[in-house]
Amino acid sequence: MKTLIVFLLSLFLHIPEKSWAFPPGIKLAKATVYLTGSRIVNGFLFSVNDSSLEISRIGVVTSLNPEGRNNQKLAIKDISAIKVRRSDSAKAGGILGGIGGLILGSIIGNIAYKPCNPTPGFIGLSECSFEIIDKTGATIIGAGLGAATGTGIGILLGKVSKRFQISGNQQLFEQHKSNLISYLPKTN
Repeated sequence: MKTLIVFLLSLFLHIPEKSWAFPPGIKLAKATVYLTGSRIVNGFLFSVNDSSLEISRIGVVTSLNPEGRNNQKLAIKDISAIKVRRSDSAKAGGILGGIGGLILGSIIGNIAYKPCNPTPGFIGLSECSFEIIDKTGATIIGAGLGAATGTGIGILLGKVSKRFQISGNQQLFEQHKSNLISYLPKTN
C-alpha cells in the first residue's frame, strides 16, 4: 500500500509544468454583469477602472492592449451586481479534487479491508468462500471511488462564482474594486 501511494505521488509530482500549460494567450475571468433595468451582459473581465468595467467577448487574448477590440465599457452607475469566476477554476478544482480523492480513497480502502475468518459456517462453507477481493482490490476500488467523488466535488466547487453587489454606488464599487482587480490577469 505504501508503495502504491509513493508511486502515485511521485507520478503526479514529477510531471513537467509545460504538460499542464494552456495554449498561448492570456485567460480572462468569466463575468456576468447585471445592469440596472434587468439587462445582463455576459463576457470576460478585461479591465477595472475608477469609473467603469471593460468586458471582452473573447476569453483568451494575446495582449491586454484594448486597441482594436470590441470590448464593452460599462459605467459603474449602470451596474447592479457582478458575478466573476476564473475561467479554468472548474478544471483546476476537478484535477485537485481527483488527486485528493484518489489518495484519500486508497487510504480508506486499505484501512476498511478486513480479512475474513475461515471458520466453517453453515453447510461447511466459511465466510471466505464468497470473498471476491483482497486488500489490493479494496485499495484500488477505494482509490477509484475517491477519485470520482473528489473530481465531482472539485468541479462543483470550481464552478462557484463570487458575487459583488454594486447597486450603481461608487462607494460600494470602491469597496469591491481590489477584489475585482484580483480576477484580472497578472502582468509582468
